[in-house]
Amino acid sequence: TAPIAGPSLGAVVADGDSVRYYVNGAQTRVLGCVGHVANTGDLWFGNSGGPPNCAGFRGEIDEVRIWNVTRTGEEIANFYRCPVDPQSTGLVGYWTFDEAVGDQHIYDLSPLGNHGILGNSLNVEAADPTRVVATDQCLPSSANKALHVDGNQHGRAPHHVSLEFPSPPVGTIELWAKQDAASLDQHVLGKRPGPPCGPVNFYQFVTRLDSSIPGGWGAGDCSVGSGQ
Repeated sequence: TAPIAGPSLGAVVADGDSVRYYVNGAQTRVLGCVGHVANTGDLWFGNSGGPPNCAGFRGEIDEVRIWNVTRTGEEIANFYRCPVDPQSTGLVGYWTFDEAVGDQHIYDLSPLGNHGILGNSLNVEAADPTRVVATDQCLPSSANKALHVDGNQHGRAPHHVSLEFPSPPVGTIELWAKQDAASLDQHVLGKRPGPPCGPVNFYQFVTRLDSSIPGGWGAGDCSVGSGQ
């Protein structure tokens, strides 16, 4: 099966009345959405609740950003391939995965400093993603890294109240991903209170094989307190 059509940066923007979806800087879908995200679960990179609860992502992940403000379409288009200023107003989580190979930490560059880890602990283990040279930056270099996960690997950052969304939801989630091979319903990112893989009051990014969506993945369904 051919890989999804190249690297993609997806974004979900909630403004209290609707949720807008973007892929590679272009808006792809608008849905009405109500509810909120208020749970104490960790934020997962490469999954959205931890295996075996959800199908893990297989590919590269980079530039995960969570905002407590509504980003404009212009802002998303201007920065979908480039880093943002870690001191940007409203930025409450920013993980670039640029740590040195062998470092078990995942540092949050936002003012909150909500640092995470590879896998389940600071020990090297099979659940740890691999750091690879990123291909998503506007100025690629060996210093720009991404996490590669194989479907069973993940990183995680601890719960912080700033990662929750109010009701009605207002905020923005952005991330870059490149799937190894096209597959439906691989969970790239998520924050949920725990198993099973579908409670309310959560958010997640999930791959969608939809030829109508530029980049081949992105917008899925929106239900109470959730975005895909």
